[in-house]
Formats: sequence, structure tokens, C-alpha cells
Amino acid sequence: MPYGAGSPGGPQGEVSRKTAQNLLLVLGGLLLAVAAIVFTVVSWGRLGIGGRAAILTGLTVVTLAVPAVLLRRKLNATAETVGVLGLALMLLDGYAAAAAGLVGSVDMWDHTAATIAVVALAAALYARLLPLKVPLPLAVVLAQAPLPMLATGHGRGWPTAALAATVVLNAAVWSVARTRGLRVTAVICLAFTGSVALLGTSVATMMPDRLLHAPSLVVLAATGFFVAFRTKDDAGRVFAAIGSATALVAAAGAPGIGLLSGHWQVVPYVVAALVVAAVARLLPVRLRTPYALSGAGLALLGGLVVTPQTLLAVLDAPVTTWRDPFMVVGLPAAPVVFALLASLPLILGRARWAAVVPAAAAVVVAPVVYGLPYLVVVGVQLAVALGFTFAAVRFRVPAAPWVAGIVGAIAVLWSLDQRPVAYAVLGALLVVWGLLYRRPAALVGAALAGSGLVWVALEGLGLPVRDSAAAGLAVGAGLALLGWYGTRAPGAGAGPVGRGMGGGGVTGSGVAGGGVVGRVTVVVLASLALVVVADVLAGAFGGYLPALDPWRGGPDFTGGRPLGLAAVGLAGVVLALAVRPALMVLAGAVVVAAAPVAVRMPYVVVLVGMVVATAGAAWTAAGGRSGTAGGTAGGTGAGTAGGTVRRSAGGTAGRVAGTGGALWLGSLALGWALADETATLAVLPALAAVAAATGLLWRPLSETGAPETAARQPQTAATTTLAPAVGVARLERGAGFWWVVLAGALVAGEAVAVAASLEVRAFEAYTVPFALLMLLVGAWRGRAASSWLAYGPGLALAFGPSLLQEATPLRAFALGAAALAVTLAGAWRRLQAPALIGGATVAIVAVRELAPWIADLMGAVPRWVPMALGGLLLLVVGATYEARKRDVRRLRDAVARLR
Repeated sequence: MPYGAGSPGGPQGEVSRKTAQNLLLVLGGLLLAVAAIVFTVVSWGRLGIGGRAAILTGLTVVTLAVPAVLLRRKLNATAETVGVLGLALMLLDGYAAAAAGLVGSVDMWDHTAATIAVVALAAALYARLLPLKVPLPLAVVLAQAPLPMLATGHGRGWPTAALAATVVLNAAVWSVARTRGLRVTAVICLAFTGSVALLGTSVATMMPDRLLHAPSLVVLAATGFFVAFRTKDDAGRVFAAIGSATALVAAAGAPGIGLLSGHWQVVPYVVAALVVAAVARLLPVRLRTPYALSGAGLALLGGLVVTPQTLLAVLDAPVTTWRDPFMVVGLPAAPVVFALLASLPLILGRARWAAVVPAAAAVVVAPVVYGLPYLVVVGVQLAVALGFTFAAVRFRVPAAPWVAGIVGAIAVLWSLDQRPVAYAVLGALLVVWGLLYRRPAALVGAALAGSGLVWVALEGLGLPVRDSAAAGLAVGAGLALLGWYGTRAPGAGAGPVGRGMGGGGVTGSGVAGGGVVGRVTVVVLASLALVVVADVLAGAFGGYLPALDPWRGGPDFTGGRPLGLAAVGLAGVVLALAVRPALMVLAGAVVVAAAPVAVRMPYVVVLVGMVVATAGAAWTAAGGRSGTAGGTAGGTGAGTAGGTVRRSAGGTAGRVAGTGGALWLGSLALGWALADETATLAVLPALAAVAAATGLLWRPLSETGAPETAARQPQTAATTTLAPAVGVARLERGAGFWWVVLAGALVAGEAVAVAASLEVRAFEAYTVPFALLMLLVGAWRGRAASSWLAYGPGLALAFGPSLLQEATPLRAFALGAAALAVTLAGAWRRLQAPALIGGATVAIVAVRELAPWIADLMGAVPRWVPMALGGLLLLVVGATYEARKRDVRRLRDAVARLR
């Protein structure tokens, strides 16, 4: 046996023998059919009438007879192909007869339909004579065309009737089919022809002769019901029920189109769909749900027709309606449709509470679309909002809170057209929803109503719109914060201190999760308030601009945004209380930083205020006062591991907030001070004193909490829980030292400022002593830390100002010698910062000293020489790339090993 011809060792074929055989047969049959068509169409005219009849008849008879011989030889697939080819030749016979004029004056469209019908009947008989599988399904496919083709052009109503009759024929074939192939073919034809018939007939009912097509829809509905009743397939039953219900609704709604006009024409369809849903409850169990849901879906589809324009009218009416009394508002049919839809949950017997949604929509929409007076419209909307609020509280209707909130928002939108009405609506909503603050939806609504009321009131006083909006949002956040405090469980402590985002239960009749909803509301409203006045916050960073051009004169603070500053302060305080009270210091820092931008004040007051605020934030960071508060709020478990972690976390948060606020305010104070020479000389020592005092007063967390003690306990589950707190305590224990370092840097800056003020050229006399002092302190307290923290600030102060000054010979020699000594010392002691800073300084000094000689040399040589040298350098580097890479890697590893 050849390799690959089925041998075990040969490669497996990608297609089976059966697939290959079918492919060859299909291609062969296709080629024969094409050849027959070409022969019939092109070569027909060369033969006489006798020759044409003999050839076509003989070829068709022979082709239809061959399958019998093939079946006796067990060549079933070949017999199927030849049989289908014979049926195709019968279609060609019909075409040939018409082309030869043998059919007389019969219309070509009717002749084609008759030919297809004859071939379909012949295929069915052919399948009865020979045990072939394909001809009978082929007969069903061909039977889809004759009736619609015969009905085309034969009067109104006939095409849809022919389609309905074809659908009935398909259903009959499906019901009696015994073979799987015939059943599948009938289902496909039934689905396709049924969809075309339903769509075409439904569209035809919108024409003037709509009543002629209604019987066809009834036939389609009955056929669909028959299929849904007989089928055992769930998906088929659903599709049949949908088609049947759609046909029934279209048939019932067709007469109403001629009696009604405009959007009122949708009402009969909605009524018919509701009737279908109601009658479905009388059907057998397996048909009840498909028909009920189909009727419900069609009814909702009818409501969807009137919803978009009505919704736009409701939302747009306060802006346009009262300015144009002749404008048509909404769709008059909308309230009726919504009222009808309110009965749908009652008909279905499921989720009866959902009926309140369309009912509320009908009540709210009716005054708008019927053009009732303005006060009536707003009064109805407010009454619906309050009524559904009562329903939510008294009867616990699931959808009532959402309906009350949405309708309340619509009422507020309409009330904005007249300010007194807005006050009344917002006030009523605030009072009613505020009394129910323990419920999450009411808490959110009360906060929003309070925000809107404050916003409208402040804007009515002539204040800026953005600042009024920010103040309203901040007040709303405060109201939500008070409500959140009220929804906390009795054992949760006096406030939200130390609680996470998931904290906060609800007591009494409150809804579970109200604490979380209240907290989220606080955060969202406060954040929105800050976003609205973001320009005020961004203006605070203008304090750094004088650093770009120092000592050009004190700035002029114009202010004009006190309300915006108040909104920033209130939103910051509320946000800090909601997230973590230890962040209150950051809220104060933001207010102080933004004050010069928002409020007009003297330059001296700005500087003094920022320095004082810096001192307050630094004192908070040094004393860890927030940590004590955080520990107190931790509950009664102060001696447990969880209580210790909470105390440590609270203290750490307060310390971080205080440190960040102090550094930010201090940098802003220094930035504003750089605008004036006298201010710079006054602010630098003041900030240095604040930093020094902070470093001296710094208290590690181990002195106020238990992390230090707990670190000495055995490794139990509790001490494992304490591990993060212990790590934080160890990291911040030496932070006071760096405050002292910062104080030294500020004193050095003061020395530089004094030297610049006195126009001193030898800056080193002022910087080097402070640099040496910082290096001594670093060597004393920072031996165990990184060399960058211990020696970096002192070396930067020693070398940085000198590099920025004029490069005199003496300065260059002294700077280079000192930098070389520092580099050697760093390499000897294996310290990274001295080695790198000293080496970089030596390199800069060397390049700066050689720069004039290099410039003269570049001017003396031809211009092509630098390019040639550059190219040669690239060639050398490229040729020795691997070796250079190893050298760089060794250098990197050597530097990394330094401390």
C-alpha cells in the first residue's frame, strides 16, 4: 500500500472520504447544470423545432431515469446528485418552452410560477417513486414561490393572502413531516415566509385598503398558534407565539388607523396588546408565558413610540413653552398610553408595584401635553413626588423612591422658571425628605434639595453663578454629613472617625446600607463643589510664580471671590470629616493657600497668615494630635491589636496630613516672599524657626500608642496584625532629624539671600559654614541612613551656589580640590552620595575650565574634523559595544554597592 493511502504510518487526511466525495459530486452537478443552461440559452437557436424537443425531452428523461440504476448499485450520493440535475432540467424545459413560443399569450410571470409549481409537484412525486432524500425538501423550497408570484398584479389583498396561504402550507408540511431533513426544511421555510408575510401584511394594513389585509393577519395568527401548540421545542414555541401575537395585534389595531389621526393611532395597538396579554392567562400553561410576555412586549413597544418626544417636551418645556404660547407641547396620546401601560403589571400578575411607574408618568405628563397653567404643572409634579415619598414610607413600594426622586427633579427643573416657585418646591422637598433622612433615597434627595435651595438663593442675591453653585453643593454635602451621622448604628461611635467606606449602619426604620449611601453622597457633593471652583484652587499655585523672577515687588491681590473661598473651606472640611478627620489640617491648608486669590488683603497679611498656618500644621504633625483622636474613636478595644492598628493609622494619617500641609504652605509662603527682598529676608528665618521647633518637638508614635511595645511581643496573630503599624512607627521615628535639616537649609538660604541683598560676591562665606554644620549633623544622626539623606543636603549646599557663581581661578581651584577630596572620601568610605556628587562637581569644574580652550581649538581646525572624529568615535563604540556594555554594567554594580 502506498504511503499516505490509509497506511497507519501515513499522514491523516484533512477531510473525510465522504466529504471529498460530496464535494466532487456537487461540483460535477454544478458544472453539468451550467453546461445545460449555456446550451439552452446560447445554442438553442441553431436547431429546429424537432431537434429541440427531442434533445430536451430525451436529456430530461434520461437524467431522471439514471438515479434508479444508480440506487440498485448502492450509489446513493450519485443518484441524489443526478436526480436534482434532472429536476433542474425540468425548469430549463419550462424556460425553453416559453422561449420557443409554445405557451402562447400566457403572461411570463404566470408561466414562471406555473413552471415552478409543476417542478415542485414533480419533485414530490419523484421522491415517492424513488427512495431519494433531496427531492422532497427541494419541493418544499420550490413551493414558496408559485402562490405569491401568481397573486402579484391580481388585485389588492391577494399578495398577502397568497403569502398567508404559503405559510399555512408550510405549517401543514411541518406537522406531517416524518424525516428530519423535511422537518428542518419546513421549519426554515415557515420562519422565512412567515416573517416576510407578517412584515408585508403589517405594512399593508397602513395603506388605504387596510381592511383587505386583516384576514391574512388573522390566518397568520392562527397558524402561529397552531405551531406554538404543536411544537415541543421551547425556542420554537416562543418565536411562534411572538409572531402570532404580533399578527393578532396588527389585525386588531388596523381598523383604528382609519378612525384616529396622528399619534392617537398607537392607542388601539396598545389596547390590543394588553388584551392579548390578558387572554394569555386562559391558555394552557406551556403557552401562557410566551403569549403573555409577547403581549406585554408589544404594549411596551407602543409606549416607546410616544416616549421620546413626550420626554423631550417635559424636560424642555420650562425653557421654551412659556415664551411661545403657540408651541405644541408633547403628544396628546402619551398620558392615555401610559395609563394603559399601568394596567400591564396587574394583567400579568407579576411585580404589581411596577404599575406605579407608568401611572406616575401619565399623571406628570398630562398637564404638560394638554397645556395646563404653569402653577398647575408644577403643583402636580410636586404632589406626585411627595405622594410617592409617602408610598415609599407607608407601603414600602419598591419603585416609589426612584419615582419620587425623578419626579422631584422634574418639578425642580420646572420651578426654576420663577424664583418664588423654586423656593417653595425646593423648601418642601428639603423638609419632607429631610425628615426621612434615615432612608438612603430620602437622604440623597434632601441633600440635593438643600444644595439647590442655597444655589438659587445665593444667585438671586446677585452673587457669581459658579460660586453660588459651589456653595450650594458644599451645603448639600454638609446636610448629607449630618444625615450620615444620624444613620450610624449606636455602637459605631460618636462619629465617622476611623471608619472605612463600608461603615455606617442604619438604625430604627432605616434601610440597610444608608450609612454607605450617605457617605458616598457627602464625598460626591463635596468633590463637585471643589471642581466647580477649581479656578480658585488653581490660583493658589500662583504663589510659585515669583520664584521665576524674584524681588520684582510685592504682588497685588485683587480677590473678589469670598463666596468661592467659603465654598472651598466648607467642602474641604466636610470631605475631611467624611473620609478621615485627621485630614482636617489639609482642608485648612487649602483655605489658607487659596485665600490670597479669593479675598483682597495686604501683602504682609498674606505672608504672616501663611507662616502662622505653616506653624499650626507643623505643630499638628509634630504632636500627632489627630492620632490621639483616631485612637479615641477606635472604640473600647484600645488594648487589642485592632485598636492599636487603628490608633497607629489615625496618628499616621494626621502626621502625614500635617507634614504635607506644612510643607505646602511653607513653600507657598516662601514663593510669595520671593516677590520682595524684605519679605524674603523675613520669611526665611521664620520658616527656619518653625522647622527647627517641629524637629525638636517631634514625638514618635511609639510614645503615644502601642506599636513600639507590641513589636517586642511574640509572633502571634495579634503581632502579625500589628506589623504594618510597627513598620510605620520605625520609618517615622527619625523624621524629626530631617525637620532640623530643613531648618538648616532654610538658614543657609537666608544666608544666601542676605549675601545677595548685600551684593556679596563670595557666597561661600555664607554657605560653607551652614553646609559644614549640616554635614556634621548628618554624620552624627544619619550614619545608619542612606548617604543621600545624611550628606546630600550639606554637599548640595556646599557645591551648588559655587557652581552658579562666576568661575574665578581661586573659586575653581578651591571648588575642584574640595570636590576631589569629597569624591575620594566617598570612595574610601563606600558612600554613594559623596562619591557621585563630588565626582559630578569635579567633572563640571573641569569642563568649565577647558571650555575656552576647546572653543579656540574648534575654531582653528577645519570643520570636517569634528565630524570625522565623531564618526570614528561611533565606529569604535560600535565595534567594542559588548565590551563597553560590560564596563558600564560593572560601573553600575559598583555604584549600587555604595551606601
